[in-house]
Amino acid sequence: MYIEDIFLVNMLMTYGIIMITKFLVKQSPKTWRVVLSSVFSGVYSVLIYLPNLTFLNAIVFKLFLPFILLYIVFGFISVKEMFKEYLAFLLSSFAISGVVYAVIGFTKNSRYSIWFLLISFLVSYGIIFIVNRCKQKKEDIIAKIVNIKIFKNEKVIETDCLIDTGCNLKDPFTGELVLVVENCVVNPDFISGIAKKIIPYKVLGNTSGFLNAYRVDEVLINDCRVNINNIAIVNQKLSNDGLYKGLCPYIDDFEKAI
Repeated sequence: MYIEDIFLVNMLMTYGIIMITKFLVKQSPKTWRVVLSSVFSGVYSVLIYLPNLTFLNAIVFKLFLPFILLYIVFGFISVKEMFKEYLAFLLSSFAISGVVYAVIGFTKNSRYSIWFLLISFLVSYGIIFIVNRCKQKKEDIIAKIVNIKIFKNEKVIETDCLIDTGCNLKDPFTGELVLVVENCVVNPDFISGIAKKIIPYKVLGNTSGFLNAYRVDEVLINDCRVNINNIAIVNQKLSNDGLYKGLCPYIDDFEKAI
């Protein structure tokens, strides 16, 4: 491989790594900073082959290099932020390297090309994007989970509930909103003596049926009273990972409760 090839390959690899890194740390540095950092990496990759500069190939310099590249791209915000960027940079490096070796093994071609690097970068970016999207989705769900307490005849049950803007279950006769909870939350003693009513429901316009519902005295969301006085009981799990056991429609009262 010629010197210019070494420079180009490393510059493009670094550019791809930095693009993934800035996505992970949710920062938007200026393009010229990203290009300058990539060029610096390309120059470094060439220098380590010069006879008088082979010491630059030492592990200590390779471990320190990302800090320089990241400083060029993001500047210095704090030590904590710098190490966060460093870890994201290493993760991005491992991801792209893994894809590169996988492509080499699949194609039986060890020679790098711009298209080869572009495909590796896109695959790596796609994998990290999907993983990060799943993580973000779970974090968004956790942020909407609240503690609920339901009171009836001096009895109380407590669980975690997801505030769901898509949940609009109502009593068809009174128009009152209904809180949905799993049957494992409501023990038989809590609903004994309470008149049961049937509430129809529909999911995604296809699945429909009826739920057993009960009127309660009070519902607290994060210890704040809300305007909900009905609960419906479902027999299936509402959350596959058990993060919550209830669904609650969004109402104006939540502004003070969450």
